[in-house]
Amino acid sequence: MSDNQNTLKSCPFCGGIPYLANVAMAGCLYVVCTDCRMQSDDGSRDRVVNNWNTRTPPKIKPLVWHPTGISYLSERGGYRIIDTPGRTDAFRLLVANFGTTYVGDFSGNGALQSAKTAANADYERRILAALE
Repeated sequence: MSDNQNTLKSCPFCGGIPYLANVAMAGCLYVVCTDCRMQSDDGSRDRVVNNWNTRTPPKIKPLVWHPTGISYLSERGGYRIIDTPGRTDAFRLLVANFGTTYVGDFSGNGALQSAKTAANADYERRILAALE
C-alpha cells in the first residue's frame, strides 16, 4: 500500500479528522469524518482510502452583487453591504434573512472588496454546513 493510502487526508468539506469505520456484520469498510460526519462509499481499504484522499469539496457559486451593494439569495434575504455614515472607505456587512445578522465592519483601502470576500466566505460556510 502506498504512503497516500496509509494516511487519510483531512475532510475536504470541513477539515475534520477522518477515521476508517468497519461494520463487520454488514461487511462494509468506509471513511467517516469525526466532525461533519461526511462519509465515503464502502469497499476495500485501498479503494475507500484512495477515494477519500482524492475527494474535492463541492464548488459554491460566488454571490452576485447588485450596484446597490445587495446580493439576493432569495426573496427572503441575502447579503447587504452598507456605507458607514460620514466615511467613504468604510462598510458594514449584514445578512438579511428572517432578521438581520451583523457579520463585520471593513475600512480602509479595499474595504468594499474585503466585505464582499467575507460575504462569500460566510455564504460558503453556511452552504457547506447544510450538506449531509
